[in-house]
Amino acid sequence: MKKIIVLLVAMLVLTACQNNDDEDAGAIEQPENLDEALVDFQDGDPTDEESYLGAWITYQSDDEPYEILRIEEEDGEYHFNYNEVGSEGRLLQDIIGVLDEFEDGYGLFEYDSDRFGSSGQFELFLEEDGIHLVQAINLENRDETAEHELFFDKKLER
Repeated sequence: MKKIIVLLVAMLVLTACQNNDDEDAGAIEQPENLDEALVDFQDGDPTDEESYLGAWITYQSDDEPYEILRIEEEDGEYHFNYNEVGSEGRLLQDIIGVLDEFEDGYGLFEYDSDRFGSSGQFELFLEEDGIHLVQAINLENRDETAEHELFFDKKLER
């Protein structure tokens, strides 16, 4: 009987330890020296889409939320990934897909549904000093659109 009680207590302790690990589930691991990985983008040519490929970030400090934009080319298609990260490191929004259009300094990506049931589009405007991103969100069950604008002027080099 004592062995069964000891076994039950051990199982409870192990279960409690495992549940504590779930507290950080969904958190994005941040590099120790993120500032060192950031490179200011200057003198870009908006007609040369290739120079805008890679990861872009709006990171200012550890205490503030930020966004990450990734544009990659694979087999002639341009893949788009947008992440919104909260100040505590949790992923708030993650939208992935293929750009419908990406030429002459302009990109367009439309999505049918994010995890909240909203649809919308992203427009990318390539500029000499970075990427101007406009997100239009069609709010679910409402006849209105919310607009969110960002400017990415730093590339993330790892």
